Amino acid sequence: ARADHADDDRAEAIHITGSHKTYDMIVGGLPIPKHITSELGCVSPCIIVPGNWKARDLAYQARHVAGMLTTNAGFNCNAVQVLVTSRRWPQRQQFLDELAKVLAAIPPRPAYYHGANERHQSFCATYPQARRLGAEAPGCLPWTLISGVDPDGPQQAFQEEAFCGLLHEVSLDAPDNDYLLTATRFVNERLWGNL
Repeated sequence: ARADHADDDRAEAIHITGSHKTYDMIVGGLPIPKHITSELGCVSPCIIVPGNWKARDLAYQARHVAGMLTTNAGFNCNAVQVLVTSRRWPQRQQFLDELAKVLAAIPPRPAYYHGANERHQSFCATYPQARRLGAEAPGCLPWTLISGVDPDGPQQAFQEEAFCGLLHEVSLDAPDNDYLLTATRFVNERLWGNL
């Protein structure tokens, strides 16, 4: 329902998509209670399980992660925004290099969504290690990989939806036998939204 029609008596229930700001605008302005459900934005993670990967597996999974980010230019509420890796994984840097190579080869797409440029600039200012990848084009934002985000540092990557072609990588220091539990706890407790 559009915000200006949310109080229509013919509507028994409302389902809201978009950001939490959209939800607050609609729900905060309702004069009568209605059954409300929602699917709102969040900071979506992708957990990489360490192992002894072959080069072709690294390349294959790098293409998958790139696809998660670049579909619809990153303007999807389920686009990956935080890549979780193990700091102890010997192939971590090799995987990140492969991911950067894949992203650099994908043509940029128009940054059509409202506020994308400002959000992109804000994240790049917070994380100066941001790598702009691939060709630059007017009206487009470059694919951006921000690796080595400190899990205890600035929380913008974990608490604010980027909603553009920007991906943060955080590596967790945990023994192999405890990594999945540590990573699951991290994404459930530190990233904004519900899994």
